[in-house]
Amino acid sequence: MLHVWIDTDPGIDDSVALGAAFKHRDSLDILGISTVAGNQTIEKVTTNALYLTRLFGADDIPVYKGANAPLARASHSAGHIHGEFGLGPIKPEMFTDNFSSLNAVDGMKKAFFALPDGEKATILPIGPLTNIALLLKTYPEVKDKIEKIVFMGGSLSCGNVTSLAEFNVWHDPEAAHIVLKSGLKLVMCGLDLTMKCTLPEEYIGRIRSEYLLRMEKNEEHKTLQTLFDMLKFYLESPAYRDKREVAMHDVCTVLYLLYPELFHGEMHAVDVYLSDDICRGLTYRLDTPYSDYGDKYEPNVLVLNGAENTRFRDVVMETLLRY
Repeated sequence: MLHVWIDTDPGIDDSVALGAAFKHRDSLDILGISTVAGNQTIEKVTTNALYLTRLFGADDIPVYKGANAPLARASHSAGHIHGEFGLGPIKPEMFTDNFSSLNAVDGMKKAFFALPDGEKATILPIGPLTNIALLLKTYPEVKDKIEKIVFMGGSLSCGNVTSLAEFNVWHDPEAAHIVLKSGLKLVMCGLDLTMKCTLPEEYIGRIRSEYLLRMEKNEEHKTLQTLFDMLKFYLESPAYRDKREVAMHDVCTVLYLLYPELFHGEMHAVDVYLSDDICRGLTYRLDTPYSDYGDKYEPNVLVLNGAENTRFRDVVMETLLRY
């Protein structure tokens, strides 16, 4: 059983990632969920996290509100991709039963140090890395209780918010820098991987077919209908309307934990630009093979760059259709 903490800014693909994680609680001991400003404001993404735990039948998992802005910059939401509330066309109901009075950083510290001696937690940040950086700076002793950090963010090729930078790292590059320099075991699920891990339109259509079939049989269908509505909105967003498939960015972190054999990557020395120009948020290799100084840098990140995409899609669909 893997002890896991999920840090998120839901977000449509975050929602699918949460749904996938919740359906594997026989393998994942989900200690808590923390929220961070990113795809939408902190108030909206916290409401979304509480709504999604109820929707997916996981409202026994505590939800902690986290940072409302990056460490040193203004916050920028992605409403044009994820919608006014962050969940496409869905206006989430507000639930508070599993809302914790602790903030995200204190919640993580408490949960990690409550683990038995010798046991550690894996952190899955699928939004900006603000909360994780604050945790490491506020309570550096917590590193001894962290097995690894598997984060969605970065790119060694090109960006999706600028030509060079991926959104989560671009949103808070200072936080990303702290995490990359933490000395912890890191796995980067960046755009080099996630843009290859997609759900085509016909797969999304299968979700609609299943919930319509259940409606005919008077069986429960609300969760699948909500998933379809979100994914359809995602498919029609500016990022994907011409591609007829959507990238399952955040789901990659969950499936890497559950099915690591589906993925491949390479160890690299990675850092991030903190400038305010076009390079802001650019993650780049220090261990370049085209110079004499590349071997001076120790690899600090396993950079995933490919997956068995057919199997990836099948696992995602098999998981979602269990709702």
